[in-house]
Amino acid sequence: MKLLMIKIQKQGFVMRKRLIVCTVSILLSCALFSQTNAQQSLKIEDFTLSRIGGDATVSLRDFSNKKGVVIIFHSNRCPFAKFYDDRIKALVNQYETEGVAFLIINPNIKSGFVEDEAEALQTVAKNFSAVPYLSDEAHVVAKQLKASKTPEVFLLKTLEKDFSVYYSGA
Repeated sequence: MKLLMIKIQKQGFVMRKRLIVCTVSILLSCALFSQTNAQQSLKIEDFTLSRIGGDATVSLRDFSNKKGVVIIFHSNRCPFAKFYDDRIKALVNQYETEGVAFLIINPNIKSGFVEDEAEALQTVAKNFSAVPYLSDEAHVVAKQLKASKTPEVFLLKTLEKDFSVYYSGA
């Protein structure tokens, strides 16, 4: 009988431990989702950036007639960003016809790395010829969106002439 009581106590301890782990997991998930929701209400100010490999500039307001704008922070030297190049092209092909615009922004211009030299940047810009490949040298847009890695994606929802973050993720 004593052995049975010890076994029941051990099972109770294991169950309490599982319950604690489960509770902590749920709380962490809630915290992560609440951060995402907080960012979703972030209104985005208009910006103007230079196209890489050209003299033209592109402003966010140029896309106010679109349903949404996808901003992808990209780096020529980031292996993860390079890995997603084909997937990005496929997404552009799929959603541009549905009224969604795409902007690829490189915040790492003039970093001193070979991959960020003008010739390499122009090669990547040609690779994404259907999408404006922009330079955020002063990190104006990266700071506004609180972008911290590449690739990092922001889906902006168009509300009349304003934009707000609808989704962000890496």
